[in-house]
Amino acid sequence: MAKKPWPAAQEVINLMEHVKAKNHPLLIDATVAVAFIDSKPFTKNRFNFGKASKFSSLNQLWQPKDQKYTYQILLPADGWYQVLAGIQLEAWLDLHLTRFHPEMIPDMEGAVDQNDAPVDEDAPKGGKFKKKPKPKKDKFGRVIYTNDVKLDEESGEPIWQVDSLDLHVFAKNAARYGLWCEDLQNFGEAVGAPEEQQIKPPKLLGASGIIPNSDYSFKVNDIAVIENAENAENAEYVYHQRIKD
Repeated sequence: MAKKPWPAAQEVINLMEHVKAKNHPLLIDATVAVAFIDSKPFTKNRFNFGKASKFSSLNQLWQPKDQKYTYQILLPADGWYQVLAGIQLEAWLDLHLTRFHPEMIPDMEGAVDQNDAPVDEDAPKGGKFKKKPKPKKDKFGRVIYTNDVKLDEESGEPIWQVDSLDLHVFAKNAARYGLWCEDLQNFGEAVGAPEEQQIKPPKLLGASGIIPNSDYSFKVNDIAVIENAENAENAEYVYHQRIKD
């Protein structure tokens, strides 16, 4: 029997919205749903990062008109509540949010009018070209994009995309949170990352009920600090923003 997911608690949604607003300004018009599923936190001894996807236009037909979701993130519950903790949870959400982005408009060049004169980029569209404009490319043949979001011609809304969980996504995520998980830590060790990026989090005890049982690591930007260490079992966990030199 297939396991059914369930909606994440409001505190998880609030954390996701906080990360989205802080790190992903291009997602301001995107709505993201977060859900948990009762699946193993590790698959073949590798951490289960969960899944992320975009809702299709067909899916959105059945969503309430006042709450249409753009994306969804599905996470293994045990990974959230038993394996990771503190800033690692924020980094985990950021990892999937990094995969979401709107399509951007390519930077165009090479338009020539009927008199073989270059066409100004700011010229009105719809003119007759002897040579149509084409996207600019770098020396490796990759398309260069502007900072303008491409909109759907019918709806006028951004055209949303989802990247695979590849090295580029991990690199952007690690630039913000460092080596916060075992996979990134192993990669960092392979390429000789400095040890100061591999600080291990303290054990979290008490009211949150989160007691990580892994050897995961994270960066110094936000370090979980146990207040009132003499009474650690009832301690509150405060995240202090530390500016890296």
